[in-house]
Formats: sequence, structure tokens, C-alpha cells
Amino acid sequence: MVIMMVKLIFEPLIEDTDCDRVKIKVVYTKKEWENLKQLYESWGLELYHTNRLFDRFEGDAYRYRGNIEHLRERVVRIIWYRSSIPDQDYNYISNNIVDNINKPLIVNYLINLAIFRVVPQSCDSKHCYTEFIDDADLIYLPFTRYLREIFMAVHSIANQVDLSNKKIIVYVRTVDQ
Repeated sequence: MVIMMVKLIFEPLIEDTDCDRVKIKVVYTKKEWENLKQLYESWGLELYHTNRLFDRFEGDAYRYRGNIEHLRERVVRIIWYRSSIPDQDYNYISNNIVDNINKPLIVNYLINLAIFRVVPQSCDSKHCYTEFIDDADLIYLPFTRYLREIFMAVHSIANQVDLSNKKIIVYVRTVDQ
């Protein structure tokens, strides 16, 4: 049985000859996005349109009413239950990860969890897609151990799967220049 999962893809822009910008694409299955959307609505998040996504993009996103960051709390809790992550890594993630739609995509060398609250820009019969174009130095992000732990947690949430004490391999794809 194949379990589909949230994907993050980094692609250099072909037309950018200096290769200083990269396309960041988040891909969900339609079911994953529907699960996340239902979860956000059950938390009381509201859908809104902004021109300050990550302080520079325009789009639709789910936002919190108040200071509670449900997604951040859930991701940190899932990572805590995993026995495979060292305490120092857990402490770094729990103390430094952000879930703030108004902050940059990358904060403290961690992906901003708010990227998973952005409404996909398009969907086809099987997948939903969100794309951003940002600085190419982000292309090194997939090789951090923290990103893999965070994606494991988002995968668990989006697919409604309990991954406690289970080994999972998370792939984050980059396209070589």
C-alpha cells in the first residue's frame, strides 16, 4: 500500500540565469488538503486573503483568532513522541519553530509552518499545489534533519496517521541546476 504524503519541491528557475531564485512548491493529495482544511476549520481558523503572506506574497490562508498556534503545538507534540530524535534537536525545534503567516518562509533555519495553512493555488483531479518564488539559498533547506522531522509530523496530521514510535522516511526533492 502506497501512502501519499505532503511534498516539498525546490526547483531553480530556468529563466533565472544567475540562479539566485528558486521555485518552492508544496504538493498535497486532494485528500490531504481536505483533511487539513477540515482540521483548520475545526480549530476555528478563518479563511482570509492577504498581500502579506510571508511578508511579501499575495494569497489565501487560514489564520488564527488569538495567540494559540494549533499547528505548531501539534507538530511539536508529534515530534516529542518520536523516540528517534535527540533531545537537543527537539529542543531546537520546539524553541525556534514558528507558525506565523507574516514572517518569512524560513525562520531560524526552520520552515515556517504557516506554509501549510496557505490555500493551494490550484488543484487537479489528484493533487493540490502552492508555489512561491524565493531566494535560492533556501535550496539547502531540504538537507537539514529538522525539515524531515517537521514533514513527518505534517504528514501524520494531513493523513490522520499515528506515527508514534514508527520509523518513516521523508523525501524532500530538489531539482539539480
